[in-house]
Amino acid sequence: AQQLAATLAGPQGETVRDAVRRQREQVENLRRAAAADVRAGRDEQAAARLREALRLAEDLPELANELATVRCAPVLEVTASADGAGVRIAWRPAPDHAAPEHGEQTTFRVVRREGREPVDVEDGREIPIGTGRSTTDDAPPVGRQVHYAVFTRITGRQWSRPASATVRVLPPVTDVVVEGGSSVVTGRWRVHPDVATVEVHRSEGIPEGPSKPMSTPMVVER
Repeated sequence: AQQLAATLAGPQGETVRDAVRRQREQVENLRRAAAADVRAGRDEQAAARLREALRLAEDLPELANELATVRCAPVLEVTASADGAGVRIAWRPAPDHAAPEHGEQTTFRVVRREGREPVDVEDGREIPIGTGRSTTDDAPPVGRQVHYAVFTRITGRQWSRPASATVRVLPPVTDVVVEGGSSVVTGRWRVHPDVATVEVHRSEGIPEGPSKPMSTPMVVER
């Protein structure tokens, strides 16, 4: 449009050139605002501004290159819930109006790390994802704080910033069997192989009056 406007003469040409200059200024303003958004961590706003700039100036390839360097929008919420000896991780994508890239073409990645939250997709152990917006870590570390981060990406864009959740897994005992004898009670159970100590409590009811159980702990070392 700028090249065509340069060939037009007279008032009509000047009007066209003014329109082209205003549009070019708008594109440059959008680029500067997008750069400020990236520096402030407002990736969604930066991408929206660059998409608008591309709509106004499709013939500027540098705009597409700048958009490719912007991180995708992160998911809004991540939950990590202990499920027996495993952990269920679920997340909620951003709404379409805020992050249009969170559609069918979006790739999600879940990363696990101990000690602190993962900062990128290579900073920890990847947890496989099937379909949908959740997955399960079948073999997490137990008895320690475990951090999970979810990242998003679409083709041609950078991975998003992490959205994280933390959980501590305390696997329950299973297959509990208690057998009473004439003077002894025997208990058997199964535990996770990483469990070091099992604490057994015995409660005794009071025959008369309100029930006031007494708990006596018995620690069983593995």
